[in-house]
This record gives sequence, C-alpha cells and structure tokens, in this order.
Amino acid sequence: MWSLAHLRFRLVDRSCNRDRAYELDLGRDLFDRLTVTARFGRQGSALRAVVHAAATIEDAQRIAAGLLRRRLSARRRLGSAYVLLSADGEAAARLVGLWQAAGGADRRRARAGPVGITRLPATSPVRRRIPTTPPPPLPLFAA
Repeated sequence: MWSLAHLRFRLVDRSCNRDRAYELDLGRDLFDRLTVTARFGRQGSALRAVVHAAATIEDAQRIAAGLLRRRLSARRRLGSAYVLLSADGEAAARLVGLWQAAGGADRRRARAGPVGITRLPATSPVRRRIPTTPPPPLPLFAA
C-alpha cells in the first residue's frame, strides 16, 4: 500500500490499566483505490485493522476525520485522552490540523491542549459503564 498519510496515537492510563494504540493510514492499495485503514488495540499486541474504501481524496479525508472525532471523544468516554505521537505523509498536514483545532494533544510539539490531560479528576462527571449481571443458568435438559 502506498501511504499518503500515517498518524499514530496512544492512550496511557496506568491507574485503569489502559495502554492503547491507534494508527490511521490513508493510502492507495494495489489496484490504485483510496483506502483508510484504522488499526487499534492494546499496545504491544497485534492490532486489529478495519479498512474503509473511498472514491476521492476528499472522501478519504472525511472518513479519516470521522475516525479522529471518535478518538477525541475518548476523554469523555474513558476518562483518558489519546495523544498524537507521529504524523507522516503528504496528506497528514490537514488531518493533524483538524486534530489540533479540535483540541487534541500533540506530543510531537509538546502541545498539551485541554484533551491532553491523562486522567480526569475524581469529582468530574464521567459516564462509567455499569457492569451487567450474567443471565441465570439454563438447565441442560428440559423436562
């Protein structure tokens, strides 16, 4: 795949045992089609990949911007924020600009915006997932 842009993000929160990696590739495949590939998972393990196809470069950047918006909401959802570690490629400048304009933290230039806080204070309202109770066990054989 020929890469037009490659962005690498990381979320680290030691108190909750979170160490996540997120990579976003904007490029062309073997048949010269535009693709947006998102790789995510725990840092150090094999990352899962999701590939989106796009007709034009504008569509690919729109898909990538939507994926970046989801990463920006991690602070609200999880209590920790993703930080941009690296950005390479000719089309990466626009995506990095969108990330910074939305308040995303950028470790490359030591810029820590309001999203760059690694952990929210305990008094702030953060939605936590409520653990569900398991279903009751079913009998093996019905009478």
